Amino acid sequence: MDILYSIFHGIGYILPFLLVLSVVVVLHELGHYWAARWNGVGITDFSVGFGPELFGITDKKGTRWKLCLIPLGGFVKMLGDSDAASRPDQKSMKKASKAEKEKMIHLKKPWQKILVSVAGPIANFITAMVFFTLVFTTIGKKELDPVVGQVIQGGAADVTGMKTGDRILSILPLEEGKTIQPVSIHTFRDIMKVVRANLDHKLIVKVDRQGVEYDLIVQPRRSTDVGTTVPGIGIMPTQKIYTVGAGLVEAVGFTFKLIGRIFQGLYGMIAGSEDASSLGGMFSIAKGAKDFSDQGLFALFEFIAVLSVSLGVLNLLPVPMLDGGHVLFCAIEWIRGRPVPEKIQEISFKIGLYLLLALMIFAHWNDVKRFGFIEKIVKLFS
Repeated sequence: MDILYSIFHGIGYILPFLLVLSVVVVLHELGHYWAARWNGVGITDFSVGFGPELFGITDKKGTRWKLCLIPLGGFVKMLGDSDAASRPDQKSMKKASKAEKEKMIHLKKPWQKILVSVAGPIANFITAMVFFTLVFTTIGKKELDPVVGQVIQGGAADVTGMKTGDRILSILPLEEGKTIQPVSIHTFRDIMKVVRANLDHKLIVKVDRQGVEYDLIVQPRRSTDVGTTVPGIGIMPTQKIYTVGAGLVEAVGFTFKLIGRIFQGLYGMIAGSEDASSLGGMFSIAKGAKDFSDQGLFALFEFIAVLSVSLGVLNLLPVPMLDGGHVLFCAIEWIRGRPVPEKIQEISFKIGLYLLLALMIFAHWNDVKRFGFIEKIVKLFS
């Protein structure tokens, strides 16, 4: 019975996950598709998913639009590509007719290939702006001001008497044998940072409630919650609703800030100044999709927007196999006047593949630890 429950419970995560992933990936690939079309590149396949084709149709221009068995992503295969990673097919390029060569992506000018490569991430950023606009003009944008907009019933903050409207001034982690200074709080992000770093310690939270200061002792709770609450203590920020015009402006600005923040976070992980354990894989995405979908349609839109920006930024990294890697090769070709030698490209693609596999394994191992999968599996069959 427990196994049956686990299966049906898992379906509740799988469906929102597939919906979110499909929206983000399809719009990313449509960016590549339209940029390629505008630059006279032939498209042989537009695939949603990988593996054997389930069904599809071929349009008048010869593009096969298909849905495949494994619904984890998708790709656009262009004329001259040997595979979904857009590696050049040297044999077909040599045998191609003059008319076919004019439509091959790898025989286009470097600037055209760069445009096609960056079009996917740009489509992700535009997608995020649209969804953020919908969110900001309906349920509103979370304010950075450290004022409690909502206290989650039964959460750690609720138990200690924190109330909506409380302004958090400082947080003091309590550690035995250590003298620690209170951390001044200026934004809601500061609250999240301190709580996440001190999940095993009680916190003295100083709040201003209508001009009177109170010290509340809060014991964070370890939680895998993904959403608008602060994991551990259960509070939400205030939200501001915008008009359509102001919401669009705010969405554009917020998207660019988020792009910068993600790049900064990735650099911090590489440099060692950021905790890499916060990196999550598909299980984290599935958990986020489920949690946000439970909060409503527009909350799910917000998650789609954030995930879309993350996918766009990840693809811009100068790693072979990613869009950023293609941009790097095209930039080198533009500078030196001829393509990067085929052998170097092959070696680079292999290195890029190993790097991506290592990143995926690391991210999913973080998920295994974060969600306690090993303990749950042992418990399920014991």
